Amino acid sequence: MFFPSSKVSLSPSLAREIIDCMGENGQPPERGLEFVTVGLTPYLDIIEKEYLQRLLGQAGGSAFR
Repeated sequence: MFFPSSKVSLSPSLAREIIDCMGENGQPPERGLEFVTVGLTPYLDIIEKEYLQRLLGQAGGSAFR
């Protein structure tokens, strides 16, 4: 999991770039993704634990795609 360092700052121009990219086409930005995912760690952990690990367990050792 990536955590932004304290040296990273969100400039107004980068904030606008992020909003424009996500608002226009729903795609994650090429720069500044760490600002978009702030606060999502608990939810991503739940998804991993309750969904992804369960799928891996059901695979029974076969390749997971």
